[in-house]
Amino acid sequence: MSKGNQFQKVKNNNRKNKIETAILLGNGINLLTEGVTWAGLLNQIAQHMGVVVEINNNKTFPMIFEEILFRSEGNFYHNLRTIKEHIANEYLITRPNLFHNQVMKLNVTDYLTTNYDYSLEKVIKPDFNISCINNLEWKYSLFRKNTVNQNKKIWHIHGEINNGIKRISRYSAESIMIGNEHYGDYFRKIHEFIKPPGGNVIDGLNREPESWTQKFFTHDIHIIGFSLDFSETHLWWLLNLRARIIESINITIANKIYFYYPSFEQEQYGPKIQLLEAIHVNCIMIPIDENNGVNRYIDYWENILNHHLNHLNA
Repeated sequence: MSKGNQFQKVKNNNRKNKIETAILLGNGINLLTEGVTWAGLLNQIAQHMGVVVEINNNKTFPMIFEEILFRSEGNFYHNLRTIKEHIANEYLITRPNLFHNQVMKLNVTDYLTTNYDYSLEKVIKPDFNISCINNLEWKYSLFRKNTVNQNKKIWHIHGEINNGIKRISRYSAESIMIGNEHYGDYFRKIHEFIKPPGGNVIDGLNREPESWTQKFFTHDIHIIGFSLDFSETHLWWLLNLRARIIESINITIANKIYFYYPSFEQEQYGPKIQLLEAIHVNCIMIPIDENNGVNRYIDYWENILNHHLNHLNA
């Protein structure tokens, strides 16, 4: 079936055609070893910039970043660059762990990640350091992907530590998405790509060049190690749009989306699960003994890989 006809099936066509799979990974996979939490990263940034901010659950992480930026002394845009370059340097030395290796062994072509580092790429190419991307996309990440081993595409949907641009007016860490302003502009670009002015959703889903955003409508997606915070408005919008299309009378979306979470965090995920289930996301609670301490997260990942994704083993 050609791409141009992919989104014009009648609703009862179901899953007669093979659906490809994509994996969406958050920071959870890094935290299994040497990774830093978002709260920890923001604390590092605040200390680096010499400011004091209160980091708690009453503020979203993108807005905490903005508070740090606006409280910092000196030139605003110089500070913005300094912060992003500090983040890039923090992640430059990261190395893949056991679970990066296991995930990359899956029979999957497309990996979406909100992480800035190159741990996934380094599983296959240990000396990987710089991306090769569309040289016009230095800040946003609709089309940002690194292809390794010819058949593995890693999409850094929130930017990466080196955007591959070598210009005086640009800097390598500019694509790192962390602030509220970057989130807002990115959301607008995603909206305009998927729902182009003068066009419709089918036009957006079939347009070129290829974008990771289209995977939400074409691929089965397994979301792992990503809390899907409500500040991720661009992702919630994509999920909501997909649900609206599913409810349409003349367009079929045949893919499935799976969101995994551990049983020991069931209470905190409860309200989010209710929303996700309402918009046609399959939520899978992984039963884990919470008395296992720090190892419970390892148990969580092993359960997913061995019992839920084992059919994807190459």
